[in-house]
Amino acid sequence: MSMQVGGSKGPNADINVTPLIDIVLVLLIIFMVLTPMVQCGYDLSIPEKATAEMTTAATADQLVLIIDKSGQIWINKDTVSDDAVRAKLEEILQPRKEKMVFFQCDDAVVYQKAIMVMDAVRAAGGMVGLVTTEIKPGT
Repeated sequence: MSMQVGGSKGPNADINVTPLIDIVLVLLIIFMVLTPMVQCGYDLSIPEKATAEMTTAATADQLVLIIDKSGQIWINKDTVSDDAVRAKLEEILQPRKEKMVFFQCDDAVVYQKAIMVMDAVRAAGGMVGLVTTEIKPGT
């Protein structure tokens, strides 16, 4: 009987998984370190919810300017031509202490006309406040 060194079965075909495990662990550590850095945000100060209820009823001294679907300009219950808007607003706003003009425009109105009317309010010395709820012209 003779003894052989190194075995007689031939080459070993098993896969060496040690380098694969080393690479996976290194990648895991890299992702664990980078994940908190990627999740950065911004500090915001959000205002608290208002407790007072806003009144939706218009008072008698409020000035509401409306451009309806047809392009007609209304100042409260009166219609005004395009050319006379600034003069009418100056006449109304001059004696007033409160210079706020609430503005509402229909979606079908040309953008240029809406800007022209807002410019007329500013030129007459008023401040423009946009109305978000629909108000019927003449009411």
